[in-house]
Amino acid sequence: MNILIIFLSFFSLAFAIKESILFDKIRIYLISKSPFFYHLFSCYHCVGFWSGIIIYFLANDHFKIREMLLWGLTSAGCCLIISEILNRISKE
Repeated sequence: MNILIIFLSFFSLAFAIKESILFDKIRIYLISKSPFFYHLFSCYHCVGFWSGIIIYFLANDHFKIREMLLWGLTSAGCCLIISEILNRISKE
């Protein structure tokens, strides 16, 4: 059950950062300041990585760089897969 919650939280946070109106003003401001942020916010893989890092710190009371990077990479892959599945479903 915990792994399901973690995987869903990866995508939920990435979706909130990339798509929700909650972060619209911050996202638009950052995109206008740098092309780096435009690329970051246009990609679920990129946003997913940083979402995984954030979730890692929320879910753990210790810090290990290797674990943190693995959480980021796992989240990036998870977010990419879920976004592709949703894209294919929405096209049908």
